[in-house]
Amino acid sequence: MLQVIAGEDPNDPVTATSRGHVNANYLAALRADGLKGARLGVLHQAYDTPTLDRDVDEAFRGAMASCAISGPR
Repeated sequence: MLQVIAGEDPNDPVTATSRGHVNANYLAALRADGLKGARLGVLHQAYDTPTLDRDVDEAFRGAMASCAISGPR
């Protein structure tokens, strides 16, 4: 996703400052242990809503489970 949205947008002059500062291939720059030891926060209020689509909820919770991220503390 970042590969698609990063960098300069010809329709948005503000993004011109990113010229020359964006890696052409983010995937090549990733390391398997790049987040080892990192603590990630999950803003549960953003998705714990009665109107959240069931498929989105399942995908999100599945992703958290695969990363061993627990629920609210």
